[in-house]
Parts: sequence; structure tokens; C-alpha cells
Amino acid sequence: MERSAQKNGLTKFSGRIRIAIACLISVALCFVYAATRSSWGNSWYQANGGGVPYTVFWILLIGVFFPDRKSCVRVCIITVIAICGLEFLQMWNPEPLADFRRTKFGAALLGTTFVWHDIPPYFIGGVVGGFVLWILGNRS
Repeated sequence: MERSAQKNGLTKFSGRIRIAIACLISVALCFVYAATRSSWGNSWYQANGGGVPYTVFWILLIGVFFPDRKSCVRVCIITVIAICGLEFLQMWNPEPLADFRRTKFGAALLGTTFVWHDIPPYFIGGVVGGFVLWILGNRS
């Protein structure tokens, strides 16, 4: 009995490690996108494609804390709704929030302007992130 409990604990830990590594890879993809987006041929992807690795990053980061496959869909739905909520929040621009958005960190975290074309990449990232989380998650 004790041996199976230890094995289950190790399985959960290794699932978290796999998801954390994938999360770090998604951060690297965000940087690659930012560095190379001007060389992409598609202008829509140049302007809005960063939403895909951004969403995948957040899904995987949350997935580190909820590594089982049962919570995969819930994590994806909540993450995409939160990110879309942040996008809609960009239409509201009180002065303290506007000051924060003028910084590079604030612009990267919250964005600067609302654009409808940013929404589809979030859903694409939700599907991709959900698939990666499902593959890497624990089978408990």
C-alpha cells in the first residue's frame, strides 16, 4: 500500500516536471516569435500570432499546479476566458492602468489596445495548450 502511494506521488511530480519544461519551452517560443515576427510572410500572424504561445504559456503554468488530465479542459477554458477578459479590459483605460500599460512589462502583461484580431489566437492557443497539457499530464 505504501509503495503504491510513493509511486503515485512520483508520477504526479514527474508530470509537473514535464509540464514545467514545456512551459519554459513556450516562453522561449514567445521570445522567438517576438524576435522573428517581422520576417513572417503573413501580416495577420505578424500582428496577432503572439497570442498562441502566450496562451499556451499560461495554460502550462497553471497546469503545473493541476497536472492531472481531469482538470485539463477546465484549465484551458478558464485560462482562455481570463486572457480574453484581459483583452476586453484594454477598452477601459483609467490613468493608473494607462501608466502601467506604457511600461514594457505592463504592455507585455496587459496589452495596450483592444483588437478583435487578438481573440482567435487565444482560442488557437487554448486548443494547442490543452492538447499539450493532456499529453503531458498525469493519467490519474
